[in-house]
Amino acid sequence: MKFVPPFQGFLQRYSSLQGKSIGFALVQAILLSVLFWAVVSSDFERLNLKATAIKADVAGFTGSVSVSKELPGRGGPWILFLRVRCEEKRPRATEVFLNGEKLGDIRFGLKNLEEISLDVPESTLVSETNDIEVSGVAGDWKVEEIRLQNYFGYASGLFNLILIPGSVRAYGRLSWLGLGALFLALLFLLIVRAGLPKVPWIKRADRLFKTLFVVLLAAAAVLPLATKYRLLTSANRLWVFVVLLNFAATFAILKAFFLWVRTGFEAQTLDSNPRKKRIVSLVLPAVIGLFFLSSMLGILRHFGGNYSRFLRIEEKRIEAFGPLYFPPDRAAEIRAGLAPLDGYDGEFNYFMAFDPFLSKYKNDPRIYSLFIDEPAYRFGRIGFPLLVKLFSLDNPRLFPKAIVWLIVASHFFGAFFLLRIILFFKKNPFWTFLYILVPGFYYSLQWGLGESIGMVLVLAALYAYLKERIPWTAALLAASLFIRESGFLAALAIMIFELFRRRDIKRAVFIGSSIVPYLLWKGFLTYRLFEINGWKTFILGPADFALPFSGFFDLFAHIRAGGYDRPFVSTAVIYSCLLSFLFVFSLVLFFKKKNVLSLSLLLFSALSVSLNYPMVWIGIGGAIRLTTEAFVFLIPAYLMQRDSLKPSSKYLFAGFFAVLFVFDFFVMDISGYFRSAFLIW
Repeated sequence: MKFVPPFQGFLQRYSSLQGKSIGFALVQAILLSVLFWAVVSSDFERLNLKATAIKADVAGFTGSVSVSKELPGRGGPWILFLRVRCEEKRPRATEVFLNGEKLGDIRFGLKNLEEISLDVPESTLVSETNDIEVSGVAGDWKVEEIRLQNYFGYASGLFNLILIPGSVRAYGRLSWLGLGALFLALLFLLIVRAGLPKVPWIKRADRLFKTLFVVLLAAAAVLPLATKYRLLTSANRLWVFVVLLNFAATFAILKAFFLWVRTGFEAQTLDSNPRKKRIVSLVLPAVIGLFFLSSMLGILRHFGGNYSRFLRIEEKRIEAFGPLYFPPDRAAEIRAGLAPLDGYDGEFNYFMAFDPFLSKYKNDPRIYSLFIDEPAYRFGRIGFPLLVKLFSLDNPRLFPKAIVWLIVASHFFGAFFLLRIILFFKKNPFWTFLYILVPGFYYSLQWGLGESIGMVLVLAALYAYLKERIPWTAALLAASLFIRESGFLAALAIMIFELFRRRDIKRAVFIGSSIVPYLLWKGFLTYRLFEINGWKTFILGPADFALPFSGFFDLFAHIRAGGYDRPFVSTAVIYSCLLSFLFVFSLVLFFKKKNVLSLSLLLFSALSVSLNYPMVWIGIGGAIRLTTEAFVFLIPAYLMQRDSLKPSSKYLFAGFFAVLFVFDFFVMDISGYFRSAFLIW
């Protein structure tokens, strides 16, 4: 295919544009900039703080809850959001108090599950802990969730518009620098639009978007003059308005970009230009790495700049762990940097980094059970804590930062090895960008877990195998087992391929030997923890598995019975459907062409649909996090066979990732973390 420089046609038409067209674009850019200035607020803190229950009885809620969060001096107005489940068939009324002051009465009982919001006066809040109490007559009702939110935290959707009292001045206007950048962007897009050919459907869509947004912006600008309210959106949603307002120009730019990608980065072009190939191999992973960096910074901002919030360290575990490991002269300093939350798996990586070889209490190993739920299982995955200890220079204060930054850095290397695999099969390197759509990466990032690091090692091992570097393949697979044991499925796929396709027993045994270091480590753990678990230490692992699809049946049964947390229902339903499709598609690819990639994909997707409900699907985040490999392996497994597949398979693949993008952007319960990578929160 002949290489076509981007915007070649437009540049030719641009030279013939008249001053009248450019002047008209200039006037439009000025007017639109003024309208945006009136509606778009400066950056804000989007606060959505979940309360922690101190006492919540089944027969009612009579205790109090507290929100442990340093609230900034700006960001109001505030809302108290409550989700109440009531099994009674008659209305009920209860009182709600915040820091001892009555906010108001709430009524519920007409529906099984009700969502209620109350306005919170700014004067009622305190800077750190805010006590909330819901009191009423005991009965068959329960407060399931309480959140303290500012208006931007309460709002949702692509545009995140909020209506606030006109007297509130918590949100400022765009800076002059921001306004200037907005004007230049609008002027550029409007000039691009002026040089485009008149395509009827694009012209109609462009006119529709422009009319709708101009009316909306004008109404928002006039609203404070006619009423007591203001309509605002945030600065980080600004580009959404600008893009849709200039639909035709945006469409033309994207079309030129994709044409440039198709023609300028074919395998033959890159093979004939080694320098360009090297640049692409570094730039594309760097862009993907920056994408995850942007997402991490958005999460970090949500966590108030405290890296320890990624780890979700539980208060009681800190209290048990601190006296055992914090140096007495630095204990207060280290403890001050930790923000306790509700507890999750990431906290164990933090604890293990202090004593990865179980040396300090080897004579009394039961002490490890005070701060680690299952030492025999957790210490089996010692790879990530060792990396944390290494890259933090064994400085405990840096452990939380090291955990987070290692995860962010891993995405550069993961994208790098995926790209090298794609180039090995002579495919366009831009397919690598599908990597950012894997949902599990965002759950691992927000919980400070190392799935992406294990993925790097597995992808590196696969690339080494394709390049016929068997010792490196075995070594990398061995290393991956110390992060997550699921890496052995890739080793198993290679062993099966070598035994039954290539008939090379020697190579199969060599790859199989990758499990030996892990077994030696498990033997060491058995020696260290024999007093706790005995010989079970050697075989102890997660009890996460069941018959294929049985976890899905249990999930839907709980949803139908109303026993699944409502905010996560849509995420769980859609994701289970995505996994089911992925499993079926992996079967199609495997029977179409049996190779290492298609077999690895089939094994990982089979594992994904065999997770049980009690340990995995009960929390949708864990289910998404544990199925990461299937989505990543789908990309190279499909691309390897793409040229021999029917058009319908290509449409299904494209449709699958289109749905996955919608899922990431709008549906999954942490979609804000994905959007934050686009500077949208």
